[in-house]
Amino acid sequence: MSELDFQKQVQDASRTLGITHNEPDGLLDQLRALEGLLTSLPVAPTEPSLIFRDPAGKIQICAIGSGLIFGRSAECRICFPGHREISKQHFEIQPLQSDYILRDLGSTNGTFVNFDSNAVQQRLLIDGDLIRIAAFRFAFIRAQTFESLELQASSPP
Repeated sequence: MSELDFQKQVQDASRTLGITHNEPDGLLDQLRALEGLLTSLPVAPTEPSLIFRDPAGKIQICAIGSGLIFGRSAECRICFPGHREISKQHFEIQPLQSDYILRDLGSTNGTFVNFDSNAVQQRLLIDGDLIRIAAFRFAFIRAQTFESLELQASSPP
């Protein structure tokens, strides 16, 4: 998606939601953060995944599969060692029927979703949610293929 297309979508969403461009808004920040992660992907994920920048700044895709744990410990599927603001086992994501649930694992500094200032203990994830841990962002993507997105866009409502 080009920058011009993205700006048009942001403006359309802003008008729909009644947001002025002068006021700070978490939704606009979330859309920009999500756009930044998605446009940096070399390939689209083919299954529900977390997309994030690792501590070195490289974009990573980690399929959730039967579940994953994020933390500082080497035993975690996604591990950021050496970052004291991250707990040894910070959060987990598990499938729950056809959905996915995020659970904080008793972390010291909390797990946040989108731009909510309240830490979550447990939350059902929706496509595009941003999980925030310290300065790191993880985008939850359900991984629809681009073909299915095009079909949805061209289908009558």
